[in-house]
Amino acid sequence: MLIFYYFLMVTGIKVFSKGKRKTSVKKDRIFEKKQEDGTYVINFKIHANVFAMEDIKNYMNSINPNKTYGLTDGNEVYFNNIFDSINVTMEPYRVQILGDYSGLTLIEPITLKLLPTDICKTPYIAGFVGASALVNFVFPQTLGMGNRIIVYKCPIAIPGQPRFYSTVAGQCGNLTVIYLDDPKTLIKEVMDYVQSSLTFGISKWVSPNSKWYKRLLKAYAGVCTIQNDPIGYWKNGLQSIRNNKRTRLAEIEAEHMIVHEHSVSFKNQIADMKKKKNG
Repeated sequence: MLIFYYFLMVTGIKVFSKGKRKTSVKKDRIFEKKQEDGTYVINFKIHANVFAMEDIKNYMNSINPNKTYGLTDGNEVYFNNIFDSINVTMEPYRVQILGDYSGLTLIEPITLKLLPTDICKTPYIAGFVGASALVNFVFPQTLGMGNRIIVYKCPIAIPGQPRFYSTVAGQCGNLTVIYLDDPKTLIKEVMDYVQSSLTFGISKWVSPNSKWYKRLLKAYAGVCTIQNDPIGYWKNGLQSIRNNKRTRLAEIEAEHMIVHEHSVSFKNQIADMKKKKNG
């Protein structure tokens, strides 16, 4: 209901024939002002089972012959590239995507309470995985569904398998399950599903330059980051998030903290020595 109300507010659609829409323009201006002052950061959590991760890792190594990726870093860089491409598109609207890989490896018996052999016997694997995820990824098992993408693949080829499952989860959450066919085509599939989930599906029909894309993206970000986790948060200033640079940034920040701590410790030692000398 909250999202529906905000949708009406930003689009200017009138539900009642009588009366004037007096407050929506003012609210729109307030929202625009907030947009100018900061950026909405939307979290996207990625999960993939080991067979899907292997395919993605091999794809990354095939297009980067001078670099050898492992299972985890190959998948993180792969999805970071996708998110960073989306961020370039969404940056003018002050919305950015932040990848979350804290539960990257999908371990079926633990994460979904299912056996891989049982999953791969079903006629609609993406839907079966999605139905289990809706039960096991919600509060209180986790902080909440938020926005999640699950990429799944069975060890043997299954012709004619329906490849997609997508649903809303709660007021703002979105769950998408993709049965992996080809890591190269998966790039566009993930890009499409991410943008669709944040624009109430309008991105399927209009370009990112359209006013509807902009309005609905801003509507989602403005309403759904109010509660912060797990959907995302609002941050002061323009944030140009590039996910593939975060690892090095974290290393630099960690090094800075160590140097800072050593500096503080050394200063404290000098101060103690002076006290003892004066005492």
